[in-house]
Amino acid sequence: MADPALILKQAQKELHSGRLDKAMSLCEGLLDNQKLFVPTRLLIANALTQKGKVEEAAHFTQEAAHFDPSNVELQVAAGDILERLTRHDEAAPFFQRALGSRPHDPALWRKMLANMLTSARLKAAERETGNNSTQGISIALGAAPPVIPDQVVQLATKALQTFSDNHELVSLVGEIYLAAGQTDAAELCFERSLSARPALFSAHHNWLQIKHEAEKYQDVIDYHKQHEEAIRNNALCQRVVAAAYENLGDDGTALAFLQRAIDLRPNSPEYIGARGRLLIHMGDFGEALKDLEYALAHEPQVASHGNNRRLAHQGLGNVTDAAKDEFYRFELYGSTPVYHFQKPLWTGEPLSGKRLFIWSDEGVGDVFKFGLQLEELPDDCDVIVMSQPKTVEFLKAAILGIEARPLPRRIKKKKPIQHFSGQATSRDINSSSDYVTFEPFEEDFDYQIPLGCLYGHLRPNLQSFKDKARAFKLPAEAIQPYADLELLSDPDITCVGLAWESSAKSPGDARKFLTIEEMLPILTLPGFRFFNFQYSVSETEIDAIREKHDIPLYHAPGLDLFDDMLGTAAFASCMDLFVGPGSTSSDIAGGMGVKCFRTHLVQSPVNLGQDYVPWYLDQKSVRIPWGKSVHDFIPDMKDWLEANKDHRSKNRQA
Repeated sequence: MADPALILKQAQKELHSGRLDKAMSLCEGLLDNQKLFVPTRLLIANALTQKGKVEEAAHFTQEAAHFDPSNVELQVAAGDILERLTRHDEAAPFFQRALGSRPHDPALWRKMLANMLTSARLKAAERETGNNSTQGISIALGAAPPVIPDQVVQLATKALQTFSDNHELVSLVGEIYLAAGQTDAAELCFERSLSARPALFSAHHNWLQIKHEAEKYQDVIDYHKQHEEAIRNNALCQRVVAAAYENLGDDGTALAFLQRAIDLRPNSPEYIGARGRLLIHMGDFGEALKDLEYALAHEPQVASHGNNRRLAHQGLGNVTDAAKDEFYRFELYGSTPVYHFQKPLWTGEPLSGKRLFIWSDEGVGDVFKFGLQLEELPDDCDVIVMSQPKTVEFLKAAILGIEARPLPRRIKKKKPIQHFSGQATSRDINSSSDYVTFEPFEEDFDYQIPLGCLYGHLRPNLQSFKDKARAFKLPAEAIQPYADLELLSDPDITCVGLAWESSAKSPGDARKFLTIEEMLPILTLPGFRFFNFQYSVSETEIDAIREKHDIPLYHAPGLDLFDDMLGTAAFASCMDLFVGPGSTSSDIAGGMGVKCFRTHLVQSPVNLGQDYVPWYLDQKSVRIPWGKSVHDFIPDMKDWLEANKDHRSKNRQA
């Protein structure tokens, strides 16, 4: 009989020569040999792994580890192969046995704690998706914060106290603290690991991400200047730095950092989609569209990609394509309510004798921008419009023959974040895990469509806007109280509606807004009287501003610009001219037919690529390109006001 040791030696030669089946065949007769129990199984496991049969290889590796529980390397090998198969709970005992034999080995602490953290993350993903398959988990990882058992946090703390100088272990403890909601403790761990060389990218990225989520964008930028060389070749870190610059309104620098991240991770749909958004900010809608098409092809569930594609289509004048992407706007960031109807979406079917339900919660601006299209629906179509309560009375007065209803109560729900970018970053910069819907109600209609999508059928291209732009008409009894105001009675004074900022202003939007002090060159023009349409500023505040600067700026007595949309629209219709940023106030003025000078950033292409806003009768579109601000256009505002000084509203002429 051949010597078993020689047979094993021959099997090893066959393995090294790549003859895997021959090697395993030689080992079959050695499986019961107690002296060769471990090396035989490890050789078979090696061969099976090379053949791609990892499940079978794991079986033999576990047998070897169970045979010799004191062998640390065997325990680690068994744990590692089970981790590879995402069988984390089964791997845990092997890592624990290894650590029990060698309790002062920081590498084994890292193995065990990483196993526990990954297991908790996967269980959180299973809870979120109801799917315990690898595919389902990989999609939803990061969707819900993992529940970290107290025991794991305690072990992490013990490891931190014992191995405080081991940067890799300290960084891992930081991840556990972060997952457990102990953000301050996590930040300290990551900060202690920033000096590690070679750099620990997970520590750098997690520290940056904490600062980003706390909206401490300048801290991110200052950090980059200090650690530039350490993170130059890490895509995740470059991405967060890009996001910080973007949030501070420096889109040009943001694009440079984002491009560096893309160079390091060329096929990332999230990064390429983000570049598409920044290209829109630069006014390059064609290139942006290419990026966003790629991003959506790979991440069709990410609403920000779709909404940005909508903006790119609008900038190019692709009206029908933009309308198709309006649904992404409704779901973007989860802040806008959506419906989940049983009744079908209206896609252009004949409406004669049908009931059409039209809903809108995209802001008051949508009602004034898109609402006039309701008059173009067939007379024998029963139209129901459901919108924000403060717009209902306006709709009833402005459009005869429709049924206007207030929206029901909002309900916030959870959904998984549909993005995963690696173990070190399970949080998506551009997504939210929440969405908002409405309380259900009886669907007493045949078709439904959002108001913001109606133009896909009624304004399918730029040519279809021709000769269709008009203004809402309100009954005389709604307008008369404002037309009769003494402040409007002087026929030699030009009355100008005015807005200048937004109540929800970000650094990126700041370029399109002005302060009252910056508006003084406008407000001191002779022959004009200005009226407040800035709904974030009260009548009392306007009175104080007028006295402080000695300027002719007024507020319609008693008018609630925020909640009284019928009164606000009626008052707007009495203005001769209107000047303001791209905001709800400009939409109200445009919808009421007021001659407007509208400034807006390039990335808000309400003008559909034109030098006017097609939705309205007479609204001049002044695009603010990257590198400029609305301050650069104050001389143009003054010239426009002087050129149109003799223009009068029909309601003032009456």
